[in-house]
Amino acid sequence: MENIADSDLMDALSKISDIADRNSTIRFLKDVASRYALNTVAYFGVSVTGQNETDPYLAVTYPPEWVAHYKNRQYVDVDPVVRLGFRRMLPLDWDEFGKPTGRLKTFLVKPANSVSGAAD
Repeated sequence: MENIADSDLMDALSKISDIADRNSTIRFLKDVASRYALNTVAYFGVSVTGQNETDPYLAVTYPPEWVAHYKNRQYVDVDPVVRLGFRRMLPLDWDEFGKPTGRLKTFLVKPANSVSGAAD
């Protein structure tokens, strides 16, 4: 008997060829998040055709306010997922990063849905 998880994965992967723009990418990511009961999904692409090095391709299911907050605070400099993501292909689990300190702690404890524009 076919494993349901494998079936879901194959179904999700079969939709990749239908992705034509950022909006369809985000719809795809939301579908993946829903299928696997994930709070958020992010795709960060470097060396993507049509994107320059200072503006990499980013598609996320985070609220736009969180993305703006992330960029304004330059959290890319402390985001462990970005650092580790350049060295591996597998999904990351936040529990892998242990107890955060300093700016990393501020970044990790401010949930994406609580961004109000107030300073940290």
